[in-house]
Amino acid sequence: MSSAVTPGQLGRNMSLNPVWVQKWEAVLSAAKAAGLRVHPVMAVWAEWNDGSGLRPGSFNWWHSSPFNAVNGGPAVHPYENFRDSSPCQTQWLHLLRLICDRWDRSGFVQSTLSSCRAGRSFPR
Repeated sequence: MSSAVTPGQLGRNMSLNPVWVQKWEAVLSAAKAAGLRVHPVMAVWAEWNDGSGLRPGSFNWWHSSPFNAVNGGPAVHPYENFRDSSPCQTQWLHLLRLICDRWDRSGFVQSTLSSCRAGRSFPR
């Protein structure tokens, strides 16, 4: 199972895709049953890398990101996620808040996101 946020994992209605959630729930339930603490990685640098200045074939998945305007997302360039209150940043922070709200208090997920406990300042 890929941990990357791909089209369909954050639905058009800005909620988590139930199929994606079900897959993560299965992984997390198995870990809990085995007595393991989990540190899920739900996004990686490559998803925001458009390949600028890098060798061909490097880890750049921006072309398939659901945040890319080509795929119906809000951003033409990945750096738009770093612009305060941009549509891309707003959608990204919303996704993080949904993930935090769902799994941060589970007790067996090891620091779902450090921001979950650092003020819960995600926009609602």
